[in-house]
Amino acid sequence: MNALFNHVLLAYDGSPDSQKALEIAEGITRQSDARLYLVFVEGHDPYNHPAPYDNEALNDPNQNFPNISQMNSYEDVERLADSVMEQAKSEVSKDIDVRFDVLTGPPERRIIQYSEENDIDLIVIGNRGLGGVKRFVMGSISHKVSNDAHCPVLVTK
Repeated sequence: MNALFNHVLLAYDGSPDSQKALEIAEGITRQSDARLYLVFVEGHDPYNHPAPYDNEALNDPNQNFPNISQMNSYEDVERLADSVMEQAKSEVSKDIDVRFDVLTGPPERRIIQYSEENDIDLIVIGNRGLGGVKRFVMGSISHKVSNDAHCPVLVTK
């Protein structure tokens, strides 16, 4: 019997939703004997300044992340990426075949591009719960990925 999924991509940002997505991605990866690709996307504007993050976990003083409101350089964003990836590495089960990558650029485009480049069968992504006018104007990353991806997308809550 062939596995349903061979390559599972998890978009991870340290938020509670992405932590829940990690649990689900691990279960799918185990059942399918698949490889997990865990990515964090550093969002940058066209002038290479750090993009503002709308993520409660990244602004939570109980988390071990740099203070988002004080980020004003590429080095600050690099420290954030390192912190998020260290958290992810500590949370991933040791029996999972996993590849960790930090991507740079618009998150929805980079996630989709990465999934195509790595023959991803399933994308797992948390729903960060943008609401109201903000969702209408910007849309959410998970919504954009699920609309434009070449493969199935599982959005977790």
